Amino acid sequence: MPSSRTTSLPLEIQFLILDHVRSIHGQLDRRELKRLGLICTAWSEHVRSILFKRVEVNDNSMATRFLSLVQRNGRLGEYTTTLFIQSLDIFNSPVLHTFLPNLRAITICGCLFGPLETSACPWPTVTRLCIKFCVLSSPADLWDIISLFPALDHLKFSGWMIPSEPPPASIRAPDAHLKHLSVVSWSKNDASTQAVALQLAAHNLTVDRLSLTLDGNADCDASPFNVLLQKITALQHLDIVELPQDQTPVIGICIKSCTALLSLTITLRFSTADPVNMQLGLISLLRSISSPVLTRLTLRVSLLAPTFQLPWEEVDTVLCTGSLDYCSSLECVLIQVADAADNTRFDDFAAFARARMAGVERRRLLRFEICAV
Repeated sequence: MPSSRTTSLPLEIQFLILDHVRSIHGQLDRRELKRLGLICTAWSEHVRSILFKRVEVNDNSMATRFLSLVQRNGRLGEYTTTLFIQSLDIFNSPVLHTFLPNLRAITICGCLFGPLETSACPWPTVTRLCIKFCVLSSPADLWDIISLFPALDHLKFSGWMIPSEPPPASIRAPDAHLKHLSVVSWSKNDASTQAVALQLAAHNLTVDRLSLTLDGNADCDASPFNVLLQKITALQHLDIVELPQDQTPVIGICIKSCTALLSLTITLRFSTADPVNMQLGLISLLRSISSPVLTRLTLRVSLLAPTFQLPWEEVDTVLCTGSLDYCSSLECVLIQVADAADNTRFDDFAAFARARMAGVERRRLLRFEICAV
């Protein structure tokens, strides 16, 4: 069949083709897409924009091939907006960023970082950086990496290994303003995650939204995160997933210094079947709220956990009868419910919670919705 000279395909036909190559999980079958690229020139161009939108470079050999490909085919790099890296050959490339002019997000996974090579160049278009399961040789490496992303406004750490020694005074850390900072703690590297928090707190950093995913085991010490919270006092939105117990020797999250909070979201994952592990941490956190402008409090719970056994009456007391400055500013207390097998189960929990949070209900603040945790 001769190649079509059509410059574009109607969207209806494009969507029909895409529906044809979706797997049972709703993901595109990339091999089938490549074969369909032979249909016509117009569709081939459209397939490229899909295939190269998110690129994964999993080893040094693939890094070499990808570098060669974008150098020989300049337009291919224009389609790439997200890059997943498991090879520092790509990260240290002095030319790659020139071939990816529309790159916006980079995920670096499983890399061993030493001092950056002198050939490493800034990535001026990247606004989102996610660093997962990597190892740093020194605290200075952290700031060397961040300094390569002058437009960065979303930063996520997950499973980092970093030396716990304090940062030397000689480190030149750039001032940074982030729209969103996310720190994910893993039970096997709590010390490293806490070291990341301390490194961030040691330098000039402002954050609009902070997401903390903590390990709720009995040994979790949240004090390094409290140091970070004391530094970013202008924080407006805080999301916390999992709470450590707030009892000796464990130190829980305290947000007294966050006086500009507009919203607080707490996702309660139960580390054990015993809700006692969560009760003290939840109540202690609520009592530490000191923002006079807090308008929205969200509690995310799962009906697969012993959610009915949480101290809802005490939550109501803290929110409505305490001497807290934020009480008058609250506009909504939203309880998001996951794992509700049916509407009846959801309605039963909502009725249960309304009865035990009578004060919040009287103020017409209480809301419920089904969600995925």
